[in-house]
Amino acid sequence: MPEMDKSSVMLVTSSQKTAQAFAALLPQERFCHIRVFASAGEARRAMLDTPSDVVIIDTPLRDDFGVQLALDLSRDVMTGVLLIVKSEQYEHAYYRTVEHGILTISKPLDKSYMLQCLGFLEAVSYKLFQLKKKSESLEKRMEDIALVNRAKLLLIERYKMSEADAHRYIEKTAMDRCVKRGSVAKKIIDELGKAKDQA
Repeated sequence: MPEMDKSSVMLVTSSQKTAQAFAALLPQERFCHIRVFASAGEARRAMLDTPSDVVIIDTPLRDDFGVQLALDLSRDVMTGVLLIVKSEQYEHAYYRTVEHGILTISKPLDKSYMLQCLGFLEAVSYKLFQLKKKSESLEKRMEDIALVNRAKLLLIERYKMSEADAHRYIEKTAMDRCVKRGSVAKKIIDELGKAKDQA
């Protein structure tokens, strides 16, 4: 879920009345792209094409009760899943889904409570989005460090530089060209690596 964007919502319900009620319930200032599907099969296919930030599953569905669908869709950690079941089915559904980060609530629904649950899912999705960005940034830094180290080894082997000189060469080249060290290292690896392979 991008920063400051509205959350996209998928609603899976076999009841047209419920679909209309939810469409009216969800505040337009917080939610957009509300897609409604009547079956688990339709929802799975739609999520493959265009994932949603929040998925609301109103059980039972036409082709599946809904718990398995919730479990399947929760594999995408960036998607918040809300499972709605009848009160007599709550305990069983809760214990099957809680370990997968699925929020399960029981009918009948209170509007205020429902909006609180959706707000919780939004907050969790946003936090996961931030963690994913940090993780990707850390992975990129680790890749750049690995590239720089490999480039330094090639400079040491080819030009008999010391490690400190090789490091300074990469740093200075990056500064002079206004590019990142990883880009300089990659070019060194491409050029000296090929030359080494041809030797």
